[in-house]
Amino acid sequence: MGSWRLAGAVGLFLSVAAPPAAAPAEIEASVAPRRTPDEESEYLLHQAEEALARRIYPTARECLERVMRQQPDSAHARRAKDLLRRVPNERGRLLLGFDSAAEVGDAPHAEWVSDAKIAPVGEGCVHLTLKRSRTRFDIPPEKLNRMKSISFWVWSEAPIVGMTGTTYICLHTDQGNDYLQQKFQLKGDGQWRLIVLDAGGFKRRTKEEDRTFTAIGFWNPSPEIRDFLVDDIRVIEEDPPKTGVMLNAPTGQKPLPPLTPPR
Repeated sequence: MGSWRLAGAVGLFLSVAAPPAAAPAEIEASVAPRRTPDEESEYLLHQAEEALARRIYPTARECLERVMRQQPDSAHARRAKDLLRRVPNERGRLLLGFDSAAEVGDAPHAEWVSDAKIAPVGEGCVHLTLKRSRTRFDIPPEKLNRMKSISFWVWSEAPIVGMTGTTYICLHTDQGNDYLQQKFQLKGDGQWRLIVLDAGGFKRRTKEEDRTFTAIGFWNPSPEIRDFLVDDIRVIEEDPPKTGVMLNAPTGQKPLPPLTPPR
């Protein structure tokens, strides 16, 4: 076959085999539509329920907390909060949840916030305003001998000046002025932030060893006001489960794959 015939045959094959270029409108129509906020919440709730059924608790918690952040005023968020109560908390044992005014009591410089839409966990949180002052909240007597760390949520929007936002959490004992304290930083950025403090970072006021803790407090030694919210104080006494590891799962059952990113 002559070269001109071969070239013609190839050209004919290409002209037949190559599909016509899609118009921009056709390309746009072929792309899957993005999920609406309601659809995204339904998707996350489904993922959470599946993770709960398979005892992959960190994944379930991540899904539910995303729903509560994305649609805080919705029925989906209320359902997520209900499901969240069924998830074992890898952050440890609850000491103060501030879900009722009784947990705040008559503590000075403190006001209970009962709006569940504001609190990151549960039904409420506490609003603190400290200026060279302290406040404290009673807890049932605790030895805390196995404490590895303390965790709690903090929110602050006010501009932070002086001492770079340094504030202290205090673990008070039944021995008057004997307590442990450790500092943390307020960012003043209008976001809830999880604070985790290692037990080894707490400074002791005395050499007493056999302590019984009866209250948790906060202290601002600065003359500048610290205006912030606190919620969900927990003590971590055991190593938390690792993400993707199932607790008490049947032998041979595989963990869920990573969350599918929203489209």
